[in-house]
Amino acid sequence: MPSTKEDYHNKLQNALVSANLVLKALEHEIDGSEGEKRINNAFGSRVDRAAVKKCIQKLTNPRNKLEFPHGAAVDHSVNAIAATNMADPGKGITFGTFFIGNTEEDNDMRVGTIIHEATHALCGTVDWFDKHTFEPVDEVKDKTGNYHGYLDSNLKDLVRSTGIQMHRNADSYRVLAMKLEVPTV
Repeated sequence: MPSTKEDYHNKLQNALVSANLVLKALEHEIDGSEGEKRINNAFGSRVDRAAVKKCIQKLTNPRNKLEFPHGAAVDHSVNAIAATNMADPGKGITFGTFFIGNTEEDNDMRVGTIIHEATHALCGTVDWFDKHTFEPVDEVKDKTGNYHGYLDSNLKDLVRSTGIQMHRNADSYRVLAMKLEVPTV
């Protein structure tokens, strides 16, 4: 049975509540040895830790609280999990049909997606890095000449190879917040 607009809204709201709780816990967990291990896993050992912490502070700042207006729903014309208007990130995030999913386990995916997209909007993160210089690429025209910074794409290569610019990788924040492991091999 297809989900209703109210079902979509409830899934969005539940994921938002969870995302805000995960981020608040993360803000307190990243200091200390366990936090350092998690940062190294998600961003690499040479990342600008101060920049990572600054982004997390933006995400947890009450003025930037992640929320949706009442009645917000999924845009079925977006053939993706989510998209942030990169030309004007302040315009918000659009969630596609893949965002909702059908199981409760999908809530973790939704929470991670919210965190990932929020870093685009609030911290200026990107999804792509130049394959040769490992510098962030704001707009990708040639995907073959660039690394995709997603966990299921090139994140492990970027974590091993990139320096301090990894704080600009959106999916590293999802990995950090959701306690996901970047494969070492």
